[in-house]
Amino acid sequence: MGISAHLPFHPHLLSKHLTPILTITGSDSTSGAGIQADIRTISAMGGMAFSTITSITSQDSQGISNIYDLPEEIVTGQLEAVLRDVRPKAVKAGMIRQRNVIRAIRDEIVGCRHIVCAPGFLSSRGEELMDADTIKEYTRLLFPITSVLVLKCNEAERLFGKSIDSNADMQETASCILDMGPKAVFLRGGHCTEGLVTGLLDIAGSKEPPQFFTSPNREGWQLHGVGGTLSSAIATRLAMGDDIPTAISTAHKYIRCQVVYSISSTSHSLRKMELYNRFMEQVTAHCKESRDTAFYASLLNITPRYLAEITRYITGNSPKHIIADYLLKEIEASLRSTDKTVQEISIEYGFPSQAALAKFFKIHRGISPSEFRTGE
Repeated sequence: MGISAHLPFHPHLLSKHLTPILTITGSDSTSGAGIQADIRTISAMGGMAFSTITSITSQDSQGISNIYDLPEEIVTGQLEAVLRDVRPKAVKAGMIRQRNVIRAIRDEIVGCRHIVCAPGFLSSRGEELMDADTIKEYTRLLFPITSVLVLKCNEAERLFGKSIDSNADMQETASCILDMGPKAVFLRGGHCTEGLVTGLLDIAGSKEPPQFFTSPNREGWQLHGVGGTLSSAIATRLAMGDDIPTAISTAHKYIRCQVVYSISSTSHSLRKMELYNRFMEQVTAHCKESRDTAFYASLLNITPRYLAEITRYITGNSPKHIIADYLLKEIEASLRSTDKTVQEISIEYGFPSQAALAKFFKIHRGISPSEFRTGE
C-alpha cells in the first residue's frame, strides 16, 4: 500500500492553488456534455472542478434513450458535502429536471458571487429535456440569481412562443430575458446571417450596446455539448477574475477553436492531429499580430517545414493558406455583423493601412471589402 493511501484528501488545500468551480448538472455517458465535459473544460482552463450530479442519462451518438433523475436527498447530499469543504468562486448550473431539486439547489447557491446557468431545455437534437412546469420553476428561481444566462435561440423561442429570425429579434429577445432577472444573457445559435452563427451578449443596465459574436461553421456550433462547455468556460473565467464581457469573449474564443477548427478523425496521426489543433489555437490567439508561418512554428517548437507537412497531411493546404483563410473569415464576420469602418477593421487585424487590407482581401476574395459588405 502506497503512502498516499494513508493520506486524507483535503480539497481546501488544493484550492489554495487552483480556483474552485462547482458544476451542477446531469451526467453524460458519452462524455460529450454534462458533468464529464464540464470537468474537462474547467481543468483545461486552469480551474479545479467540483461537481453535483442531478441526473444520469443513457445516450450514444444517436441521442438520449433514458434519463434517471436522482432523488432530492442524493442531489442535496452531494451539494452540501462539497460546500462543507469548498467555497466555489463560481457555480455553473445546467440541467436540473425536478422542481423540488431546483428549489433546494437555489437555497444552497444563492450566496455565490458568480452563477452561470445553461438550463438545456432542449438537447442539441431538439429533444425536450424539461416539461413546462419545470421550466417555469427554473426561470422563476434561478434566473434572478444568475450572473450569466446561456440560452440557445430555439430555447428562447420556446420560452416566449415566437421565432427569432433577425439580429433585431435577438436583441428584443435578450431584453425580454433580462427582464426575468439575470445580470447578463448570452443568446447563442442565431442563424440570421447566411453562413455564420451568431451569439449576442446583453448586460442589464449597461451603457454599452449589446455585443454580437459571429463565427463560421454553423454545424460545429450545434454539436452536442457546446452550450454546456461554453457555460463552464464562462464560469471558470468569471471565477478567475474576468468581468462578464471578457469572460464571455475568452470562453467564446476557446470554444470556437474547439468546435470550429479542431479535428479529431481517427484516420490522422495522433501526434499530427494534436499539433494541428495547437496550431489552430495559436492562429485564433495571434492572427491579428502575425501571418508568418515561422512565427507559429516557433510557438509549437517545430520547424516551418514540419508545420507545412502537418497542415498538408490534415487539410491538404499550407499553413499560409490556413492562416489567411481564418483571417478572411474573421474580417468577413466583422464586415457583415458590425458597423466598424474598413479602416477600423484594418487596424484591428494588424494591417498597416486600409489599402493593405483591401489588397489582401482582393487577392483572396476577388472583390474589395466594401463590395463584400454591400453585396455588390
